[in-house]
Amino acid sequence: MCDALVWSLDAIRWPETYIAEMDKPITLLEMVKIGMQCHAPTLANGEPEDIAVKGAIAYIQKNGDRDRKLLLEIPKTVQPSVEKLRSLAAKGQFFKFDDYAKCQMAVDRLTQHFDRI
Repeated sequence: MCDALVWSLDAIRWPETYIAEMDKPITLLEMVKIGMQCHAPTLANGEPEDIAVKGAIAYIQKNGDRDRKLLLEIPKTVQPSVEKLRSLAAKGQFFKFDDYAKCQMAVDRLTQHFDRI
């Protein structure tokens, strides 16, 4: 992460935990996107955007309930890691680390994908 937060083993472990946990929601979103593309009609006439929307509608009608539950549950498993990283960054500000801005930027970059999901 950044040199200032390496003062504790706890600070070293949490970025690795977060990175390992973020793979699950990102992979799920990629699989949903692929599923929507696969459900698009291949012989349909029209604009590519319209065909993509038809595929998304077909996929949601078929798998929407299952994927909705997964999309709500999986990010909850990542939340503790995000909170821990942000609290470690706040400790850095409280203890006036020399490169606090660098630490905060590193945490922001790590957690931006979670915020987007």
